[in-house]
Amino acid sequence: MAETVSKAVCLISALAAVSALSFLAKPVVPAMPFLVGVALAGGFLLGRFFRERGWVPWLGLLYMVPGLFYTAFRVAYFPFLPWLAGVLGVVLAGSDVRRWYVPTAWKVPIALWALTVALSWPVVVLRELDFAPGLTLSLRLAGNGVGTPHTVTVGMSLFFPILFIVGFLWVDDLFYRFGHRPIDDFRRWVLMPLGVSFLLTVLVAAVQSFWDVQFMNRPRWVGLRVASGGLLDPNPLGLISALAGPSLLAAVGPVRSWAGRAGFLIGLGAVGFGVLASGSRNAFGLALMALAWSVWVPAGTTRRTRLRWIGAGLVGVAGAAGLLMAAYFLRDTPLYRVVTRLPAVRDWGNVPDVLVTQLADRIPFYRVTGAMLREVPLTGIGVGTYYVLVSDYGLRLLGDPLHFDNAQNWYLHQLAELGILGSLGWVLWMAGFIRSVLLRSPSAEARRPAAILKGTLVLFGVSSLIGAHAQDGAVWMTFWVLAFWAARLVGLEADTTPGSATSRKVWAGVGGLALLYAGAQAYVGLHHLRPPFRAAAVGWGYTYGFYGPERNPAVGPFRWTRERAVTVLPTAGRFLKLTLFAHHPDIPARPVRVRVWLDDRCVLDETLRNSAIHVRYVPLPTDRPRVALTIRVSRTWRPADYGLADRRRLGVGVADWEFIGNGE
Repeated sequence: MAETVSKAVCLISALAAVSALSFLAKPVVPAMPFLVGVALAGGFLLGRFFRERGWVPWLGLLYMVPGLFYTAFRVAYFPFLPWLAGVLGVVLAGSDVRRWYVPTAWKVPIALWALTVALSWPVVVLRELDFAPGLTLSLRLAGNGVGTPHTVTVGMSLFFPILFIVGFLWVDDLFYRFGHRPIDDFRRWVLMPLGVSFLLTVLVAAVQSFWDVQFMNRPRWVGLRVASGGLLDPNPLGLISALAGPSLLAAVGPVRSWAGRAGFLIGLGAVGFGVLASGSRNAFGLALMALAWSVWVPAGTTRRTRLRWIGAGLVGVAGAAGLLMAAYFLRDTPLYRVVTRLPAVRDWGNVPDVLVTQLADRIPFYRVTGAMLREVPLTGIGVGTYYVLVSDYGLRLLGDPLHFDNAQNWYLHQLAELGILGSLGWVLWMAGFIRSVLLRSPSAEARRPAAILKGTLVLFGVSSLIGAHAQDGAVWMTFWVLAFWAARLVGLEADTTPGSATSRKVWAGVGGLALLYAGAQAYVGLHHLRPPFRAAAVGWGYTYGFYGPERNPAVGPFRWTRERAVTVLPTAGRFLKLTLFAHHPDIPARPVRVRVWLDDRCVLDETLRNSAIHVRYVPLPTDRPRVALTIRVSRTWRPADYGLADRRRLGVGVADWEFIGNGE
């Protein structure tokens, strides 16, 4: 029962997040709710009537979706969302919600990882709306010190949970559909469509490199004259290409026909071109190491096989050299500019300086990540929020608003967002994957492809120490395909065994840990990571819940509050003079309670029983330059209910701030 609940919660959470993000995106992409609805329904129908064949159109579009979305709408606002909705529809159509179908060694870690994300993202979203969505969602508030809108933070806090949860459900559905079937079915219905999608995105990269760099490309990369394929980002293009090379070598058996050899060489050529056109140093290094490993693995068999693979390696090297020479002759093309930026070309013989530069670019992010872990070690800052909060931590620690980016290390990124408690799932999954897949021997016939995939996944994991590759949607989904493929080659199958009494206790522990994490995230969201507290710490404007300025003969300029009002004030004196009054017509019979907080300290809790003006002096802290002030009233009133034209809901009137004891 507990296992069933865990999977159902993940499905419901993903659906809720998809719906919320589609409507949040509506002001930017008006058609987004329609696209998401059509994709979800289409995925469900394809999965219901065509079963595993229902994956084909989605996989065939995986590496093209961002570019197609951008071409259609000229914005890159969560372009993967409709695709993820379609995949979720396919999962809903086929997967049995009564249990997880991943192997036994993966089941509890993946469920814990998924539940941690599924239960915590609503808390993070509410935190970014300051736990007052009715007041803040429709406003344009800053989410950090460089002015990123708070709705962007909310969107990131929705998108990444969707991406992660759909990834978990996706690999679970792979085991459900292909966990007991011949591996050839997986090649036919999963690998083949992915191969087609990869060739399409490389073709787009070729168009961008040789014909029109603006074709299906963002202005940032157009200005740099870099191809991004259909992925809108050259880094994922390079990484997907780097993974495609060993995947091709693992997928094909002995090729004896000339047509097959030609196709094989075309595939390897596409891989090399994708890596070079992307200009990604990480992808370039990963591709070289992965291909070297893939060629070396079969060399331990017979002499004939060894010579064949060594020959293939030499052909590949010659082809790459020829491509580099062609690029140098085509000096007016983006490809030439891309190739000359590659470290192997531009920085050949200057490797130490390149390494120092790469490290210098990453150290500020590592320092900021360390600060996040010191401040909220158990919970982290919340899934999806690193990209926005990194600027504030950079301003506080380094005086530099670090640009919108990941932690430059996938493991540190997860720790920063999920904390120690929230990271238990992925840490346990990695340990289970190493034990159940990497250290497990395959059958003799699967030895070569299994070894290639194992080595590639290990290299991908190592390269993630200097990049958060799996934060990209296409790379994340590709990773799970490779993980499933490697697991099947070593003999892991879908786990359909009902839970035992002992496992029910384990599942109860999984649910308890996920709930504990969500509760802890709510606590730090209320006491440390609230947006007004962050604004006070860094020094950016954050105000809501006040109506426009008015004048009162007794107090001068003032503003009415709503049921809740928040602002950030300087600590410009020893005391803050608060002048408050309420005009509720029924206040003698129904007093109004007013509470005021400075940061998370309640400094005033008073019940107003008349319309008199109340003046209070609140001591201000002396150890920080700014403070977040929050005013809450127990109830509001609407003048329109008493025959007036004013339809606002009024709380208390607050006169302009006065600071006492500031040295005058």
